[in-house]
Amino acid sequence: MDNSKTSRTLRSVRPQEPIHMPVKKAPGKPVFWWIYGAVLVVLCLLAAVALILLNNYLTASEASQPVHAAQAVFDRYFPPLDKADTARKNGVDFTEALKLCGFEVSGFEDVATVSAALRDQGKGRELFYYAVNSEEGTAQYHVSYAEPTREDTGDDGTIYVRDAQTIFIMTFIQSDEPLGFGFRGWKLESLAPTNLMGSESVKAVIPHSFHLTLNGRPVGEDRVVSSEPSALNEYLPDGAEGIFWDTYQVDGLYRAAQLACTDEEGKPVSLTQEKDGTYRAPLNYRQDLQAEYGDFVRRGIEEYARYVQDIGSINSVAQYFDTSSLFYRETRSTPLQWVITPSSCHFENETVDQFYAFSDDLMACRVDMVQVLVRGGQEYKDHLVMTVFLHRVNGSFRIFDRKLGAN
Repeated sequence: MDNSKTSRTLRSVRPQEPIHMPVKKAPGKPVFWWIYGAVLVVLCLLAAVALILLNNYLTASEASQPVHAAQAVFDRYFPPLDKADTARKNGVDFTEALKLCGFEVSGFEDVATVSAALRDQGKGRELFYYAVNSEEGTAQYHVSYAEPTREDTGDDGTIYVRDAQTIFIMTFIQSDEPLGFGFRGWKLESLAPTNLMGSESVKAVIPHSFHLTLNGRPVGEDRVVSSEPSALNEYLPDGAEGIFWDTYQVDGLYRAAQLACTDEEGKPVSLTQEKDGTYRAPLNYRQDLQAEYGDFVRRGIEEYARYVQDIGSINSVAQYFDTSSLFYRETRSTPLQWVITPSSCHFENETVDQFYAFSDDLMACRVDMVQVLVRGGQEYKDHLVMTVFLHRVNGSFRIFDRKLGAN
C-alpha cells in the first residue's frame, strides 16, 4: 500500500467548519423616547402634586370660613333634647350655653329653670342661627327661633332681618391657628343672651315676724319694698309692739313662683291670692284664746250694744270692761236722751273670732253680729262689725277699746 498516496489523500480532506448564520441586531431606542417618557412622568407627578396642593388649598380655604366654627358652637351649646330631632323643634337644652355666657339668675331660680323657660318661648318652632354681620377678622351670628327674612344688606355688610326672635348672639374672631396658605381659623369670642328677661313677678304681704320662701329658698329683707303699720296699732297702749305688714316683691322670674310662708314658730301659714295677684298671709290667730274668751267678749259687746240703745245697764257693761279705760268712760258718759228706746232687742248671726295676741297681756279679736231692735212691733237691724281690744286688769282680761269696721 502506497502510504504516501494515502497520506496525501488524508491531507486533502479538511474538517468541515461550522456555518455561522448572520444575526440581526435589535435597533436601539432613540434618545427622544427616553426624554419623552421622562417628561410624561414628571408632568404626572407635577399634576398629582398640584392636585394635592389645590385640594389642600381649597380645604384650608373652606375651613377658614366662620360658618364652620358657628356650626360647631351651635351643635355643642344648643343640643336638642332628642338627638334625632335635628330641627330642634322638640326642645333644646340651653344649660351649657347659659353657663358659658355667665348668665346670672336670681337667687330663687337656677339655669335649668331658665333653660326650660327658653324652650317654652320656642313653642315647637325650629331653632336657627344665621350670619348678621361680618367684618375683617370678626363674624357675628344670631341664634333665633324664627328663620330670618333677609330684607336688605347695608353698606357695612349688616343684614337687616325681621320676624326673628333672637335669644343669643355668637361673635367669632380669627384665631392664631394656621390652616395653611395664609388662612387662619376662627374661635368664639363671646356668647351673649339677648332679650332674655324674665317676665314673671311675685308679690306677697305678710306680718313682719313671718318668713317667706320662694321656690324653697328664703326671701331676705332686701326684697321688702314697704313695711306698713296695721291700723290696729293706734289703739294699742304705749309701749305695746304692734303689727307691721311687710310687702315682698321679686321681679324678673322666668317661671311662676312657688311661695310658702311660716309664722314666727316655723309653722306653715296658708297664703291667699287677691284679685291683683298679691299673696297675703293672715295673722296667726289663736284658737285657744277664742275658746277661752269668745263667750266673754260676745256677752260684753251685747251689754255694750244694749246700753247705747238705752235698754241696758252700765253696771252690766262694767263686768266686762276696764272701768279705768277711756272707752268705758266715754261709753258711760254717752248722752242717751236722744235715743228712741226700743221695747226689746236680741242678737243674730254672732261671730267672735280672729283672736290675736300682741303679748301675753294684750290681745284683740273680731266681732260680727246683728242687733235686732223692736220698736212699735217692727224690727230694725243694726249690723255691728268691730275689732275689740282686751288687756289684763288684776290678772283678768277686760275690754279697753274697740275699732269699728273690719280689720
